[in-house]
Amino acid sequence: MREDEDVASALGIDVVYVRLIAFATGAMLAGFAGGLYGHYMVFVAPDHFSILISVFVVLYVILGGVNNMWGPVVGALLMTLIPEFVRDLAEWRTAFFSLLLVLLLLVRPDGLLTFRTRTVRKP
Repeated sequence: MREDEDVASALGIDVVYVRLIAFATGAMLAGFAGGLYGHYMVFVAPDHFSILISVFVVLYVILGGVNNMWGPVVGALLMTLIPEFVRDLAEWRTAFFSLLLVLLLLVRPDGLLTFRTRTVRKP
């Protein structure tokens, strides 16, 4: 279903139902995690969820790779360690991570752990 919805539909898989189940499962897990976070922090404010946190989550996935299960894990590890090395550049931190995101999207658009297979065209 992830690769080609038309083929999945041709094989008799109800694409709308599978999408609905995937969305509901993700929403359930996110709600459960939010409830646990609220219980753990005792107080939840909008300041806890800034735009920088959202950018970091996107960088986790982009840095590691979308089509790989270990890609976001490696991306999260790298994005946890890199700020420790650039701690002295506090005023340039946002510019540094923006440049990292742009360079990564130009050089490795599929992520660091995604390897493209070369296809050979027949003449």
